[in-house]
Amino acid sequence: MDYRKGQYHLVHQGDNLENISQFYRVNPSEILAYNPGLNPQSLTPNSYLLIPGGSQMRDTAAEEAHLVQPLLTQLLPFWPKPQRDKVNEFIQKFGLPQEVGMGQVTWFNNGPWKRTTIHRHTVEHDSPTAHNDFVASTIDYKVPTHYFGMLADFDGSLYPDRTAGEVTAKCDLEEMNFMALNIMHDMVTGKKNVQQALDVAVEIEKAFRLHGEKPLYTQGLQFKLGVNTADPGPQVF
Repeated sequence: MDYRKGQYHLVHQGDNLENISQFYRVNPSEILAYNPGLNPQSLTPNSYLLIPGGSQMRDTAAEEAHLVQPLLTQLLPFWPKPQRDKVNEFIQKFGLPQEVGMGQVTWFNNGPWKRTTIHRHTVEHDSPTAHNDFVASTIDYKVPTHYFGMLADFDGSLYPDRTAGEVTAKCDLEEMNFMALNIMHDMVTGKKNVQQALDVAVEIEKAFRLHGEKPLYTQGLQFKLGVNTADPGPQVF
């Protein structure tokens, strides 16, 4: 089964195909197609349904707790401790996430972020010091394409998306994502070149990781977020 196609719904007593499809805003026939052999007249409590797309539109905190908390309880014990601890930390900070999957947990419009995703699996990243990337923080921001190469030279875990009009920073700490995005803004606005950006990042990370300091660039975004940043590109036909 391809877990990337959607997300999982934990079936509760009283659930039926109609109310599940209404909650996720998908067609019942799509749920049936994603779950071969499913008997729509008899859903088994504590079983999982794969929901295509998996976009959850919640109306109440009760619905959120009803669906998300049991799924977190089922999945998080199998996550590595650093990622599991970070999910629990963010729940305390932002509340329950809006999407829960086998390999990632996501909050939308949380604090300054367009979304925050914590990944179960990490990516090794040695610059400027050894750590594992698993916290992805996304903002709306339009990066001119001629800066893409410069940003990659500065930080391989900065991901500008021209079409969506957004940028994602990925690290092990939210504070380091703030730093990376603040330095990115300095580069895009002509205040820093690649070497200057690298030098500043090293000093900030040393201050934060080694000396327990909290430099300004780790405390939040130091610039205003853009609007209408998406660029769908020219239609050719």
